[in-house]
Amino acid sequence: MNRRYWLAVATSAGIGWNTLRLRRRLGGLTTIVPSSEPVHPGHVFLTAPGVSLDEAQRRAASAHARRHGLAVLDLVPDELPPDRLLDLARMLDTTTYRQSLLAVGRGAYQALLVDREVLARAGLDPRPRLAEAGLVDLLVTLKRFAPASTGVAVLPGLRPAPRTGADRFAVQAAAYVWEPHSLVCPALRDLALAAGAGAAPGWAAAGAALSLLQPLAVAGGRFRLRPADLLASWLTRRRALLELLADVAHLATPTGLLY
Repeated sequence: MNRRYWLAVATSAGIGWNTLRLRRRLGGLTTIVPSSEPVHPGHVFLTAPGVSLDEAQRRAASAHARRHGLAVLDLVPDELPPDRLLDLARMLDTTTYRQSLLAVGRGAYQALLVDREVLARAGLDPRPRLAEAGLVDLLVTLKRFAPASTGVAVLPGLRPAPRTGADRFAVQAAAYVWEPHSLVCPALRDLALAAGAGAAPGWAAAGAALSLLQPLAVAGGRFRLRPADLLASWLTRRRALLELLADVAHLATPTGLLY
């Protein structure tokens, strides 16, 4: 047995361990329940382009924030594509998020409930609609000004905005500005599986299968995953890298060279 054999074994085992870790990180998520109470006048809602909140969802989110003493609440769609589900679990440990006063503000970056008082204290006056990358920076700031009253919860019926691989990369680059290694870890995992495939095809295939089914295991019944999205997730989760490589290939052609 050579090193590549053990590389495939270790990578497959690592994918299995990481799946359990990501599932645990989402274990602290609560689901918002409907409410007939009016929206609190001090609550402001900010959304990404293409995301909408109806009055019932606003009432439910506002009541949830008041009930749990939250001044900032990131609203998570209950039907997330596999790539976004895994991104959420990688960025945010929901079991310790609120209690950790030094935790970086993280979330699904689709919709936010914010108390006007916190916005005023932070000196912020954001537009009602912000790009997802803008919501990343905003949530980082808000968590600093409301460290013990920033939370995250699943809002049934909320639908995420459509986005491209470039959009996803922009969000990750903004979120991992001080953790650049996190941007390349998935690519390194794929390279390790590919490197070990010749020496241990069975283990490499098992690792690839675990990677494909990882979103289903991480969801843990808290999120709805469409079968078609799950089957296509191997490509959608790597779309940003593929689009970047396509752009580089285009620039390398004689007609794409820059002078």
